[in-house]
Amino acid sequence: RPTKIRRITTMALRQLTSVARRAGAPKRFMSAAEPYIPATNAPANITKAREVLCKGGTWQGAAGPTYLKEGPKDAGIFFFGNFLQLMIAGGFLSGLYKMSTGTGKLD
Repeated sequence: RPTKIRRITTMALRQLTSVARRAGAPKRFMSAAEPYIPATNAPANITKAREVLCKGGTWQGAAGPTYLKEGPKDAGIFFFGNFLQLMIAGGFLSGLYKMSTGTGKLD
C-alpha cells in the first residue's frame, strides 16, 4: 500500500507542476536594476535618513570600507592580518609542494 500512496502523490505532483508551468511566474529582475521608488508616507526620521543615504552620505563601499573607519589603527590591524594570512597560505602551499616532491625532509 505505501507504493500506491506514493504513486498518487507523484501523479498529483505532476499535475500541480504542469498547472504551475502553464500559469507562469512573473518575470523578476535583479533588485539592483529595479528603479528605487521611495514610500510617500514614511515617518520623518526615515525621510531624513533617506536623504543622507541617497546623497551618498555614509562612508561605505570600496572607497571607504567599514573595517577601516577608525583610522590608522584599523589600517595597521588590517595589514597585519593580511600579512598573517599570506604567511599561513605560503606555508601551506610550501608544505604541499614539499610533500608532493619529497623534498625538505629532516633525514
